[in-house]
Amino acid sequence: MVFSLLERDLTIDDVINYGRNRKEILYLSRDVSRENSDVGREFMEKLLSDFKATVKIYGVTHAYGHRVGEEISAEQRLSLPENLINSMIIGIGADLPMEWSRGFNIARISAVAKKYSGIKTSTLQAWIDMSNAGILTRIPYLGSVGASGDLIPSAYPVGALMGLEQVSVKYKGKKMPAPEALQKAGLKPLVLSDKEAIGLINGVTLSAVGGAFAINDTFNLMLISDLLTAFFNQVLLGSTEPYWPEIHELKGHPGQIESARNILNFSKGSKLLHHVVRTVEELEKGVKEEDSYLLQPFYEQRCAPQLTGAGLDFLKPSREVLSRELNAVSDNPLVFPDKGKYAQGGNFFGMHLTYGMDICSKAIYNVCNLIDMQFHGLLDTSHNYGLSSGLIFPGSNATMGFQTAQLLVTSIMSFLDTVSYPTLSRWTDGHNQKITSMCMRAAWGVVKDIDLAHGAAATFLLALCQAADLRGGRKNLSQAAKLAYDAVRDKVPTLENDRPMQHDVEYVMDKVLSDQGLLKELKTIAVS
Repeated sequence: MVFSLLERDLTIDDVINYGRNRKEILYLSRDVSRENSDVGREFMEKLLSDFKATVKIYGVTHAYGHRVGEEISAEQRLSLPENLINSMIIGIGADLPMEWSRGFNIARISAVAKKYSGIKTSTLQAWIDMSNAGILTRIPYLGSVGASGDLIPSAYPVGALMGLEQVSVKYKGKKMPAPEALQKAGLKPLVLSDKEAIGLINGVTLSAVGGAFAINDTFNLMLISDLLTAFFNQVLLGSTEPYWPEIHELKGHPGQIESARNILNFSKGSKLLHHVVRTVEELEKGVKEEDSYLLQPFYEQRCAPQLTGAGLDFLKPSREVLSRELNAVSDNPLVFPDKGKYAQGGNFFGMHLTYGMDICSKAIYNVCNLIDMQFHGLLDTSHNYGLSSGLIFPGSNATMGFQTAQLLVTSIMSFLDTVSYPTLSRWTDGHNQKITSMCMRAAWGVVKDIDLAHGAAATFLLALCQAADLRGGRKNLSQAAKLAYDAVRDKVPTLENDRPMQHDVEYVMDKVLSDQGLLKELKTIAVS
């Protein structure tokens, strides 16, 4: 399958599919490049040849950052691109996920292939060839301040293109230095020209790619949360009343209405739910309710749509921001061939991404807090309506059951307490960057938040399946709850006696909550 660059705008799904599957071969047609990168490069070279005595261009005729006042001679310009990339290979820490590295290839090539960056078409083709060959750069997660772009991490793929020995890549499943991988793939190291080094790395595309994965997984978490609420409400023998559409339509928030609809649809077919009497017709017929507690279910049941719905209503605009950023030209300086001008600006400043990622973190925290409180309600014998302490089977008083599992969820919440806070600006690069966006830190933080959230959700889902077994088993559950129950029970048996559950939790995290097939089925049920 071929993905033709610049023939349309990139979508978040494009980046995710390419990053996680990489089934497409990237392709930049000559017709497209002739109208884009060729035009931009020709204009840049015209500026440097026709006006070499007077033209002033940041990062080309003058140095970078707070040293912008220092002029670069024509002779020195030959080594400037290589020097810049070499100086940026200074990141440390664990590697960013390989899906980020792969997704960055498609997004960054698309961004700088436009006529505003002044990059050679041959340079773009070299990057395309490296990506198509399956060479993936290992990128350390520490180094970006999200202000002059993601300079340090973005330099690593460019360093791989240049064949820098210090840059490590993965090729055919093995880690190796970039020059070795290029040689094995039959590719030659790239030599960069004027403006290309700063053009390739100066921008927040990598943060946008990380943000695309983060916001996609956050939306999936919101859907999982609605499923967990529906499952929880069933094993607590609740009713569907709190999710009736009439209630939520009066509030008017689309996300809240959607969340309530999801929970209602995820409850269809359940034999555990109670019927409540709320119509004049039923009252006139003398229909009575079975339990008075259904008048006032606890907030973790009743107010779940108001909580997850608020997250949805603020996440959706953030997703639009991410979509725009993936298609943005965010380097500096920029050329405008059609207008016969060039300009220095600050499109590399990633504050839009930071706001979007901070909203993701807030939504994740609130969902996890909901899970924590629902788990507490599930285990609390004073209001779990007949379920045993620790969800143990009768006669198993010497077993712990799920009592200790709650400790894990509480521990996860403690970590979220420390990481789910607004991203703060920092001063760097002398007097040049007094404000920074730290969007990479924000996006990476959401990814770590998602990992924690999946741990909490997986533990809770295991407990819900145990509770379902205590309530008579799979046959009494709704269609959606059965899907989740079957996915868990495919590998994880009922907890009849205490056993180590670490691998159970990890299995549900990795194979159930991230199962694209299950998520697709849930999305279908949600809108049915």
